[in-house]
Amino acid sequence: MPTSTSGIYELVLEQTYLGQKILNVFHYLNTLDMDDLQTECGTAFDEDVLDAVADLQVDGLVYDNIRVANLTGTGADIFVTPSIPDGNIAGDDAAGFVAAPFRYNRTTKETRNGAKRFAGVTENVMVDDKFEATYFTTMQATALVLAAQMSTVGGLFDPVILRKPPAAGPTFTYNEVLSVSALNRQTTQSSRKSF
Repeated sequence: MPTSTSGIYELVLEQTYLGQKILNVFHYLNTLDMDDLQTECGTAFDEDVLDAVADLQVDGLVYDNIRVANLTGTGADIFVTPSIPDGNIAGDDAAGFVAAPFRYNRTTKETRNGAKRFAGVTENVMVDDKFEATYFTTMQATALVLAAQMSTVGGLFDPVILRKPPAAGPTFTYNEVLSVSALNRQTTQSSRKSF
């Protein structure tokens, strides 16, 4: 299983929905194992990923910040202002805990699969405990974007599944993302803790 002592980034998409804070946490590895490229990582996410996520979310969900920490470097966390103010879907807001689930498929069994759950679903796309066909097609397109390498001037970043580091040192064990699967079922927005 790969390990790294450099080039590991934690990106948090900070959102507000129905008066509640929503956080989606992502981990990326700079392809050259370079540190202190927080701005580049945040910019790449804004340019390459955010619009695909917004296609899943109602316009009542607001994007507050893209916060990026270099877990292996010395630079301070940075905040990138999202270029998109809110979700792209017009419709009736579903409850704040209803989410669209994705599974980050691992390449080896040395970590668990990863997961993302995006809140801000509309009532209009919910059918029983699943999603209607057009919305699920959008979820599948978003899954391809989530699995892809992000790029911007100054940096290339691959999504990774990160294992919590040991208390003894800053070496991170990670699993490369083989693919991302959209799951056609409604789920809840679970609390994920960063470290």
